[in-house]
Amino acid sequence: MPADVDVVIVSAEHGLISCDERIAPYDRRLDRRREGELVPQVMRQMEAWVGGRTYGEVLVVAGADYVRVVSPALRLAGLRWRAASGGIGSKMREMREWLLS
Repeated sequence: MPADVDVVIVSAEHGLISCDERIAPYDRRLDRRREGELVPQVMRQMEAWVGGRTYGEVLVVAGADYVRVVSPALRLAGLRWRAASGGIGSKMREMREWLLS
């Protein structure tokens, strides 16, 4: 992983978590109700995460439901972002190309 890349996970249980944060196993799905609950939480977490950092671009590699949760926070933070598209294979290829660019 390049040193200038931060990886953050969007969790149906915890909202945003660092990729190296250890969490207990959970069984929670991201349904529409949970999406609505998570949006304000993720907005607060994104504000804390970004702090004074500067990002050239954020690539979101997630399903559409998770993109709906994180996109308001990315817009509010004023970050330039895009979501990887297609199926899982296409998204992984896009992420690889993005990381190597």
